[in-house]
Amino acid sequence: MPTISQLGIGQRETLRKRGDEAEIAELKQANEILQAAASFCGRPSSTGHTCARSANA
Repeated sequence: MPTISQLGIGQRETLRKRGDEAEIAELKQANEILQAAASFCGRPSSTGHTCARSANA
């Protein structure tokens, strides 16, 4: 019976975990950007407008 390493399962699992870790890091970065944008948009600008009030509305 072949071993796990002979089947290549260990390498595939390692690559999958690295891919998951990279995706988690990307999602964390996106979350930080969204939180900063939400914080920024909650404050009035020097003209008194917030991001919620667009010029097209």
